[in-house]
Amino acid sequence: VNRKLQGIQHPNTFNKAPINTQTFEFKYLDDSINEMMQKVQDAFQLERDFIMNVSHELLTPISILQNKIENCMSDGQMDDETAMKLVEMQKTLLRLTKVVKALLYISKIDNEQFLKNEIVDLKLSVAEVLLELEDKIEQKNLTITMDWEIEALLLHESNKTLIHTLFFNIISNALKYNVRDGKINITAHKQDDFIVVTVKDTGCGIEEKNLSQIFERFKRFRPDDENSYGIGLPIVKKIATFLNLELKVASQLGVGTIFSIYFSSKLLKLKG
Repeated sequence: VNRKLQGIQHPNTFNKAPINTQTFEFKYLDDSINEMMQKVQDAFQLERDFIMNVSHELLTPISILQNKIENCMSDGQMDDETAMKLVEMQKTLLRLTKVVKALLYISKIDNEQFLKNEIVDLKLSVAEVLLELEDKIEQKNLTITMDWEIEALLLHESNKTLIHTLFFNIISNALKYNVRDGKINITAHKQDDFIVVTVKDTGCGIEEKNLSQIFERFKRFRPDDENSYGIGLPIVKKIATFLNLELKVASQLGVGTIFSIYFSSKLLKLKG
């Protein structure tokens, strides 16, 4: 049990190699564990395939509906009330599209359709995210500070797109739930065998009882938040697992939240 089950983060990482033993009971237990884990793996694969297939199938009719609505609005022959209803329909379709694409993204990570063969400049990746979110940062008049103890960190055996998405989703949350004139502080420092990148905000914070559930799909702790789909942080968790990163979250209601991403020093090198 210690050798085969403890420390297993995902069924796909389970090692089916038989235990070297001549004892019948141990061999029987080993075979039973292998058989059980095979069933779990099959169930996980079935779920992943289902999500991917459904997501693909949904995108086509959504696109058709969007085109039809746009054509109706462009003919200029409808009254204002009908036009407003069509606009609301467009917003609903946009939300549905975002959810479907997010599920498809998760499925692609689950099925390991992303390569881990790129070198990523962590600070540059964060800077690109901040540039992308510049307008929203200005709208809330947020102060962004970066304090990197180690400059020009290059992460090997990684994926630029996934790292960008990871930072984008975390920083987007820090922005979305921050107060006006608030602050976001992004740091990088060495801790034991890791380089830790933290994103700290001065936002509304998360109740302690909800912290253990923030990476679950479709979990929303603020029902009035129409801009949240409960998908962003589950994607962050999937990326972290896929790239062998560790995530930690600390939060205090009414004070703010700190996301910490732990990168193994073995995969990091100084630029140049």
